[in-house]
Amino acid sequence: MLTSFLGNLYGPVDVGQIFVIAGKTVDGASILEVDLAATKYDPTDVPLHISVQFHSETIERNSLIDGAWGEGETVENAIASTNPIVPGWDFRLCIFTGDEKFHIAINDQPFCTYNHRLPLELINAISITGDVQKIFQVDHRRAYPSPWPLLQEEITRNSGHSFDTPKKFYVGHVFVISAIPSGNPNGTFVLKLHHGSSVRQMFHLSARFNQRNVIVNSQSDSLDKNDFRWRKDEEKYGFPFQLDQMFKLGVAITENAFVVAVDGNIFFTYHYRFGTQFLDVLAGIKLSPFNGLQLEVQGVDHFNTGTTNCEGFEAYTHPDALLD
Repeated sequence: MLTSFLGNLYGPVDVGQIFVIAGKTVDGASILEVDLAATKYDPTDVPLHISVQFHSETIERNSLIDGAWGEGETVENAIASTNPIVPGWDFRLCIFTGDEKFHIAINDQPFCTYNHRLPLELINAISITGDVQKIFQVDHRRAYPSPWPLLQEEITRNSGHSFDTPKKFYVGHVFVISAIPSGNPNGTFVLKLHHGSSVRQMFHLSARFNQRNVIVNSQSDSLDKNDFRWRKDEEKYGFPFQLDQMFKLGVAITENAFVVAVDGNIFFTYHYRFGTQFLDVLAGIKLSPFNGLQLEVQGVDHFNTGTTNCEGFEAYTHPDALLD
């Protein structure tokens, strides 16, 4: 079974940022493609196109400019192998945005560079397509002049999904997760937002298929990143999820609460336990399935509503919404 990923990025891309993409290709894979594009749908500008072509054992880099492809590059690799990605195996692709070029590493080894043919600020979307079985990491981070977010728990394909953002959360920000749950009907998935570099959870949403409810909580009401005590006032809500059916879950950062919507409707409001100052250390997004549940994340989209209450943001989570 194949999967793909298509999402809007958190703000424009700048020098000193890094993309970390990890997943697994299918046995006998023919192609894997990663695009950093200007728009999600039918872009006319793609500043970076990476095409892993297994049949020829090459990885081509190119750009789409005003709807026309330029000349692809396949040489000047930093290592002898022209394609270190193996069909049926896990892969890890890192893209660093330098002053004049992209620096690309594969499986934690330098691979090549690619000169900018278009301005970095044109990049607003990312897509991962081809013969992909699983995608468990699409992190967008700031590496220079100071890293953000600071590293937390290491995400692997067995522990969940990671979708870091290169800047801090702010009032008016909305993110929408598009995913399909499958597998064990008694399983669970958890959405977590962390305290900076700590694994302490500032927001914890647990969707429990066996109980048919959603539990929401946070760890402690202090700003001590090492205080892992769960609050005693957890909140319980209904259950809008179905196995083998895609959902769109949106989280809005408002002046005084997380507001959550699912499939076009407001689901619940969870008031901040810390005041708004905790937004300065809020980091994420992490998704973890448990008890045999599987979660296929096909997109994470970010929006700036420009308002403090994010009014109307639930429209972004409607099943038919095109999130561009």
